Parts: sequence; C-alpha cells; structure tokens
Amino acid sequence: MEQIKEMIESINNKEENETVINEAFEKKSNNDLFVAHIQDDIHGIFVITHDVNLPFYSSHFHIHEHILLSEHSGKNYSGYSRLVLSIVNPIFQKHVRTMIREVMRLSNKTIMALEINNNTVIPPLFTEFIHIESRKFPHFLDRKWNHERFDNDAAKNFKKEEDGGNRDPLD
Repeated sequence: MEQIKEMIESINNKEENETVINEAFEKKSNNDLFVAHIQDDIHGIFVITHDVNLPFYSSHFHIHEHILLSEHSGKNYSGYSRLVLSIVNPIFQKHVRTMIREVMRLSNKTIMALEINNNTVIPPLFTEFIHIESRKFPHFLDRKWNHERFDNDAAKNFKKEEDGGNRDPLD
C-alpha cells in the first residue's frame, strides 16, 4: 500500500483518488482494484466498477453501432465495466493496452467504458478506447424534430414568400 501512495503523490486530485483506491482496496465500494507490478515495483493502478448502467449507456450513446448488445449481455450486465481511475508509470505507457486487456481478462469483462465530461483531465490511455457519439435528444435540438417525416415532392418544393417562408414545410 505504501508504493501505491508513492505513485499517487505525483497526480492531481490526490485526496480524491486515494479515497477511491482505499475504498476499492477495502471492498467498501462497487469497485475493483488492479495493480500492475513487476517483482516489487508498481507500474500501474486501475480501478474499475463491477457493472454499469447499460440502459443508460444504450439510451444516451450509440453503442449499438460498435458492439452487439445481445452478445455481451448477461446476468445483471456483468460483462460491462467502467474505468474509474488509472495511473500508469510513464515509462510503461506504451504497454497500457496490454495492461487494460489483462484487467479485463482478470475481471471477466468484455466491454469497458471511460466517461469524460468538460472538466475531465484526459488520461494518456484515452487513445486506446473507441469514441462513441452521444445521442441527440429532440428537446436539445435547435429546430423542431418531426418523427413522422415523409418524402412528398409537393412538400419539398413548397415555397412561400410571406412570413415563415423559410420554415420547414412539414412543420
């Protein structure tokens, strides 16, 4: 545990990350802790969740374009995980893909997600993940969204030179 604390000293949000690691180490949370080491030297620390909220991901992101959900679904979505924390020694950064693959093998997971938002510091292992586009919801669009659009030539060629002439003819 002392070597893990030494590795945490060099990163931002030290207290928050130390709390996440301690909770995973003591099994107080829904997270698992994996430590990559060679002999007595620690080269990577990974904290992942046991499972994810798959209905949330499938409704908010286009994950069905990249994976077959029916092939990876199991009891309680046990094949899915989310990366909570990763700390890798910069010397071993080029081997991070192998480390992630081994974490997934040891945890018996097939899909791993990495959530980012506007204030997330992008980790170096970000390039090892596939970017999945978020869905656009109708209430966030600038224009009105018509679910029942049809191809009608009369409606497509509709032009009106009065107020509202630049609007969508199907609205």
